[in-house]
Amino acid sequence: MSNPKLGIIGGGQLGSLLTEAAKYLNVETVILTDDINAPAKNFTENFICGNYEDENLINEFISKVDLVTFEFENIPYKILKNINTYKPVLPNPEINKLIQNRYSEKDFLNQIDIRTTKYKLIKNKDEIKLNENLIPGILKTCTLGYDGKGQFKINSIKEIDENIDFNNEYILEKLINLKKEISIIISRFSHQKYELYEPIEDNLYVNEIAPRVHNSGHLTMNTHNISQFENHVRAVCGLEKIETKKISNGKMINLIGSDISEYRGKTFADNEFFYDYLKTEIRDKRKMGHLTIIENKS
Repeated sequence: MSNPKLGIIGGGQLGSLLTEAAKYLNVETVILTDDINAPAKNFTENFICGNYEDENLINEFISKVDLVTFEFENIPYKILKNINTYKPVLPNPEINKLIQNRYSEKDFLNQIDIRTTKYKLIKNKDEIKLNENLIPGILKTCTLGYDGKGQFKINSIKEIDENIDFNNEYILEKLINLKKEISIIISRFSHQKYELYEPIEDNLYVNEIAPRVHNSGHLTMNTHNISQFENHVRAVCGLEKIETKKISNGKMINLIGSDISEYRGKTFADNEFFYDYLKTEIRDKRKMGHLTIIENKS
C-alpha cells in the first residue's frame, strides 16, 4: 500500500521542514500558499499559489491530495471546514477554530481544569478600568497577532496606550512572575498514542496552544531520533509510531532579519547545524533561519 499524498497549507519555514520530513518518509506533498515566493516551493513536488478564498484553487488542491494538514493556525475556519468535507484535515478544524481566539482558548482550558493566568474579555477602554485587579497586565488581540504583535503591556490604569484600536476585541491577562518558560511538544497519533518531547513540571500555567509544529521544536531535528516534523507527518498520515528518544542536549539560536547574511557565509563546527529557510526578502524581525548547537550526547 502506497503512502498517502499530503497537502500542506502554508509554505513558510514550517511547511518547508514538514515537506523535507515527508520526503524522507516517501510521502509526496502538495503545498497550498498565497505567497508566490514561499520557501516551501524549493522542497515540494507540487506547489499551488493563489488566494485561499478562490474556490477553484481550493478544489484543485483537494483533487491532488489524500489528506491535509497546515503550518499555521490563522486559516479561516470556513476554508478548513470545507476542505474537511472532501478530504480529512488534521488536526480537526474544530480544534483550530477554538484556539484561533485567545479568549475561547483560555475559557476551554479553564473548563477542563488547566490553569491559566486570570483574564477578562475587553471590548473598550472603560472595561480595562473596570478590571483594575488585572493590572499590571498584557492586553492582547483575541485573534491574529504573534511575536508581540497586537499586544500592549499596561502597568497602570493611567498608562493605557491611546493607539489601541478598540474595533478589535481583546483579552486582558494578569501579569505574573514566571520562573521560566517551557515549550511542551506533543505528537498525538491515532488511538490516543502520544510522543512527548519535553518533561512536564508541576505548577504550570498554560499560555497558548499551537495545533501544529512549532518554532521552539526545531532543535528536535538534531537532539532527538525523530524530529517534531517527522512525527507530525507520521501521525497525520497514519504511519508507524516510533518511540521518540533524546540523543543529545542542544540549544537553538533564531536568526532574525539581517543575521542570516552573516551566517550564510560562515563555516560551522561539527556540532553546529545551520538551517537557511531560503526566504527571498530579508526584513527586520523576520525569522530567516536558525542554528542548532549540540552540547553533549545523552
